[in-house]
Amino acid sequence: GQLEDTYKVACVFDFRSSIERNLSPDRELRDCENLWLPCLEKSVKEMGAKQQAEPAKVHSTEAMGASILANLNQPVMRQMAVGMYLMIAFDEEVQANYATFLQRLATLPEGRAALWHCSQGKDRTGCASAFLLAALGADRKLIVEDFARSNDSYRELVEKLVAAAKERGHTDEEIEVIYALVGVSVPYFERMLDMIDQRYGSLDNYLTTALKCDEALRVQLRKRFLE
Repeated sequence: GQLEDTYKVACVFDFRSSIERNLSPDRELRDCENLWLPCLEKSVKEMGAKQQAEPAKVHSTEAMGASILANLNQPVMRQMAVGMYLMIAFDEEVQANYATFLQRLATLPEGRAALWHCSQGKDRTGCASAFLLAALGADRKLIVEDFARSNDSYRELVEKLVAAAKERGHTDEEIEVIYALVGVSVPYFERMLDMIDQRYGSLDNYLTTALKCDEALRVQLRKRFLE
């Protein structure tokens, strides 16, 4: 296939939970390692426990959007949206998995590619990309702009849900949950970066301390990915 022959993918990083992975396993690629680095494992399990009536149902993004819209006035929705970004940044198991991600990228064989994904390719995947960009020397403005690009892929559905939410009289805070759970919430992401600055002093310190990405590893990554 194209991933094998054109892109020569040597490693696939899967950030999904065990529940998501079991429901839809990755296709095996020739001469390629599949590395499972679950992020949000606890959150997804908690959500699954709350939905025991249909624990194994695979929801489309549209079905998920309709469910979010129906429950938008529940405080738990905002807690879940905000909590997702904070767990991605501050849960120690997640940090260890992102550390492995950066270390393994640095040792990717010459001429080979890597692919990383979660279920929608925006939050866990987007933060992985943000931390890689930071390690490569990108500034905050570029990191935020790159993260926000996920909304291009979900724009039509998000706009439809936002319009419906406004018609129903939902608050701006409630509407932001749609961006966070269906697209991405740039304000929540920026708040996460602010909290990283508060707790670690800077994003650089966070990379070094939480993600074990010291200057030597950053040099390796820059040699590998920057021209």
